[in-house]
Amino acid sequence: MASWQAKHRDPLFDQSTQAALERRGKEAIGAGLIVLGILIAMMLGSWSPDDPSFGSATDAPAQNMLGGIGAMIASALIMIAGMGAWMLVVAAWVWGLRMMLHKGEERLMRGIFTPIAVALVSIYASTLIPGPEWQQNYGLGGHFGDMVMGAMLNLLPMKAQLGIRLAALLVAVAVVAAAAFVLGFDRTEVAALWLRFRQGLATALHGTVLAGSAAAGAAQRLRQPRAEGAAPARPHPPPAAVPPRRHSSWNPRCPSPS
Repeated sequence: MASWQAKHRDPLFDQSTQAALERRGKEAIGAGLIVLGILIAMMLGSWSPDDPSFGSATDAPAQNMLGGIGAMIASALIMIAGMGAWMLVVAAWVWGLRMMLHKGEERLMRGIFTPIAVALVSIYASTLIPGPEWQQNYGLGGHFGDMVMGAMLNLLPMKAQLGIRLAALLVAVAVVAAAAFVLGFDRTEVAALWLRFRQGLATALHGTVLAGSAAAGAAQRLRQPRAEGAAPARPHPPPAAVPPRRHSSWNPRCPSPS
């Protein structure tokens, strides 16, 4: 009898309270993901090749915003994945916002495929030409991106210049598809984003056309000659000078001399 009562006891919270607690828990997880994304962004943004890391031994203090630990983690991420490591920041922020706003949080399990998106972004970054401030012996995609891109160029039966452009195009398409899946976008959201993109593009083109038409009209008015037979406008004559007023010494109170 006691066991039957124990199995059928009332729950500690009712359904509405359980739902509210579940929502608050998801929001707390989302806030934690946003904080995690901020920490990763701080590590990567303040990364310096002169900081102590696995590849450089120095006694100089770390310039990373998160200290020596942040310098070690940022150096490893940049060395392996290059600029592809920033995909971790994007994924953390997007999923954090989804959890806090309760939009698509049921697709959270897609986030476990984030390393695939990081790898694809790393491969695409290896096709970009680094700037003069990049003094590393690997490209913007890290060692992983350079290795995979080199293997792809060896497989393509064409010249390296044409092959790297074709590989960049293929990898860019794969990056967009993988990012849409990993970040939890469905068909409805993709369609809405595409519609907004088209509307924004149409608005920008319409504004450009209007601005071009206005500029062309102004230039045409400036180049248009005067109509034949039109008399030039006469300049207005200057105002006539007013003679100074004489002040008479006559006083009405005093009779005039006879």
